[in-house]
Amino acid sequence: MKLDAPSIVTALLHDTVEDTEVSLDNIQSEFGSEVAHLVDGVTKIGRIHFHSRQEQQAENYRKMIVAMAQDIRVILVKLADRTHNIRTLQHMSPKKQKEVARETLELYAPLAHRLGLFRLKTELEETSFRYLLPEAYHHLQAMVSSRQGQRQAYTEGLIGIIGDMMEDAFAGRESVVVTGRPKSLYSIYQKMQSQDLEFDDIQDLTAFRIVVDDVGQCYQALGIVHANWKPVPGRFKDYIALPKPNGYQSLHTTVIGPEGKRIEVQIRTHEMHQIAEEGIAAHWQYKGGESKGVDEARRFSWLRQLVEWVTQLNDPQEFIHSVKEDLFEKEVFVFSPRGQLFSLAKGSSVLDFAYRIHTDVGHQCKSAKVNGRMVPLKRKLDNGDTVEIITSSNQSPQREWLDIVRTSKAQTRIRSWLKKQQRDESISIGRELLERELKKKCKNGDGKKEYKQNFDRVLSKFDVRDEEHLFTILGYGQISVTSVVNEILGLNGNQRSGIGKGEQGDELVLQRAKEKSPLLAGRPTKSDGVIVGGKRNVMINFCGSCSPLNGEDVKGVITRGRGIKIHREGCKYLLEADEERRINAVWDGAAVARPRHIQLKIVCEDTPGILANMSRAISSLGVDIGSVVLKKLRNGHGIARFGLMLSSIDELNAVVIQLQQEQGVLSVERV
Repeated sequence: MKLDAPSIVTALLHDTVEDTEVSLDNIQSEFGSEVAHLVDGVTKIGRIHFHSRQEQQAENYRKMIVAMAQDIRVILVKLADRTHNIRTLQHMSPKKQKEVARETLELYAPLAHRLGLFRLKTELEETSFRYLLPEAYHHLQAMVSSRQGQRQAYTEGLIGIIGDMMEDAFAGRESVVVTGRPKSLYSIYQKMQSQDLEFDDIQDLTAFRIVVDDVGQCYQALGIVHANWKPVPGRFKDYIALPKPNGYQSLHTTVIGPEGKRIEVQIRTHEMHQIAEEGIAAHWQYKGGESKGVDEARRFSWLRQLVEWVTQLNDPQEFIHSVKEDLFEKEVFVFSPRGQLFSLAKGSSVLDFAYRIHTDVGHQCKSAKVNGRMVPLKRKLDNGDTVEIITSSNQSPQREWLDIVRTSKAQTRIRSWLKKQQRDESISIGRELLERELKKKCKNGDGKKEYKQNFDRVLSKFDVRDEEHLFTILGYGQISVTSVVNEILGLNGNQRSGIGKGEQGDELVLQRAKEKSPLLAGRPTKSDGVIVGGKRNVMINFCGSCSPLNGEDVKGVITRGRGIKIHREGCKYLLEADEERRINAVWDGAAVARPRHIQLKIVCEDTPGILANMSRAISSLGVDIGSVVLKKLRNGHGIARFGLMLSSIDELNAVVIQLQQEQGVLSVERV
């Protein structure tokens, strides 16, 4: 990476604060404030109690990203550390291997890509792919190896042909370089999955590069390639005029080459090539002084936007989801009516564009024009589109918009607005319920005088922050309005049990739900399997969308009149729920887990007997198969959807492992 001395010292010291008795003050006194600041940035948050592993993970990500925005060297050291970790995965347990590989593929590889660290990104992806999907990896590796000799001969021949073309055009210029680079296994796998292709259908397994002296020669070389081979329509991309956010510049084209095969050609200058290979590290040799890491951090507009979300998102599930979404690179470039260029995630709609401009523009987006024509809000954007947003002060976000938008910014803003509406509605309901009950029970007047006199006692008794919080939890039914009125009027004899200050606030959430449950608190039953807020036998139901299984991280959401709904962590309906309605939940180890219906999606080779083999593998574990649907694809693959009755996440993992060992099974995922 060609990093400086403080970065090397940080790399050597990065685990000391986390794993030893050495403090940041010790490091500062020995190595200076610059190294101490970098070490702090790469050190995980410790000695703080978190409610869940996901919350701790979110805070570690948040800290790392904020530190990265202040000094880009933080993430470069972190990426080097992760590269070392993944090179030694063979010494870890299979479960830990998959955890590290998945986190690497979802977070660190996209970060490396965003920073233009191509070689690092490729290594992280390839190794993670090998541990996450070993059967698919080795199958693809064997396919590539079997054609290695043929492909190498074709590549060398083509390099010679392109070299002769360039020599004729740039006579005497020895600096023109033509090379061929084989595509990584993971990129081949992604292409096969996204386009439903067989390995034999992929022709461009090698990308050819032409490296020249200046920008003018790039376009000249492009003209020569197109003059000799017919270009494939829609496959030309000019990243020189419109560089990628990570600084990458190049001309990309696909042509029909010898033997009728498609050839991908990239054309760039020597400087562009160095940046494409080494990313941000390519800038290091040109910079000096302590501020270089800070200066480099300012170059990345995507990083500034990411930090903006980091500081605004409080929910750990939503935070992790947003970070992972924003890091994936696939983008589309569009223009405003004034010609300003905007980049959005590929698949974004005009509604995403509205939120990209400003939150208020998104909230009030009524309709839109793309290239001068009226389009629906769900219209997906293409490269080069000119988008005009039409707003109305009478327009407001709708829940259906969450199914339209693609970007995390738009999703977050819409969810925040909907949560605020839920909260405002609950405040109104809570105030109305309290006023009505006070009037009914107060013998003299409307009870407002007693309410003011005893307000502080009510806050202390029910462990609520202020009046708005009180109205909110009354509106949600988290505490009984009768118990609050009894406390205000001093009717202790008839008062329902409240929760004293200092006790777990989650417990008061359960009162209303428990009133509707005929079961005895504290005794586990077969129909029950979740402890909510420390209590058993609360009236619960399970989300049909995420179908949580015993052993998975879960959380409850208080519903009006239907008790507590249990969701799997990360469920989209959990993310949409106001935080005031959420309550901690864990599986009850003393209860008997009931089987729940889940679906598995299996991508497999379309061969005789494959369905019978998969069914036999599942049945051998004693698992009931409720339904099977098999769909044939044109590429020789098939997609099987199994409906299974499972009692725990351990059973699900056992089924997945059993299926992955079957010949012809390419991937298994839960839907």
